[in-house]
Amino acid sequence: MCAMQAIHGFRCRGVRAGETGTTTRGDRKGRLSVRKMFTAILCGLSIVTVAGSALAANEPVRIVRGTAVLDGKLDDFVAAGAEVCKIYPPDFSGKTQGPSSPEDQSAVVYAMYDDDYFYIGANVTDDKLVMERSGGSIWENDEVGFWLAGYQFGIAVDKETGKPFVQDWMNSGARSEASVVQTATGWIAEAKLSLADLRAKGVVIEKGKSVQFAVTTDDCDTPGGGWEGNLQFPTSWTWNQPATFATATFEEG
Repeated sequence: MCAMQAIHGFRCRGVRAGETGTTTRGDRKGRLSVRKMFTAILCGLSIVTVAGSALAANEPVRIVRGTAVLDGKLDDFVAAGAEVCKIYPPDFSGKTQGPSSPEDQSAVVYAMYDDDYFYIGANVTDDKLVMERSGGSIWENDEVGFWLAGYQFGIAVDKETGKPFVQDWMNSGARSEASVVQTATGWIAEAKLSLADLRAKGVVIEKGKSVQFAVTTDDCDTPGGGWEGNLQFPTSWTWNQPATFATATFEEG
């Protein structure tokens, strides 16, 4: 029931620790068609910006200190000035086929941290919501994904449990909590991860430290269908290659 509620406008929450799955983005290789190439020159603008400039591999991302309540509002992120990127097609469709328009899928992404948790939130514009997958296969439908160093995570509603959760593809074991709320124009995804658990895997998030960071948003518009494309931040992003990610530095505020 909760999965249907999430798609039809009701809020639901879930907790899942150390979720694993059998399907990863690596399984897509050979299934992806070559997307049409667009450039900022053709479009006449730079689509994805952080502090006014497009980001590529290793360019800096500022992540501020703050605490978020996972309530589907994102007001804690906004008040803290925690926006890290905007991703819109076609210029940020990266190396795979992308959504056809900003209405098809686009997102504003936020991130921050405190003494206990890393928080991430995304306001996703999506004209058709489809969340019919479980566990490691959630990337085949609508999903917000992100990377911290070599660890890949995803936020969606699990078909089997009917609850929002954080998928942990690389087995970081980080305790997590997620929220998924439908909006008039798409959906809001929020999650938090335990810093202590991440630290145990060598991912240290604290003032002055830096971590390779990336975001991907997957799209599906057809009930009963599968993956149709995604957006990638930064454009240099390559699956499971942190050297192609942006460099996130954790600041005081």
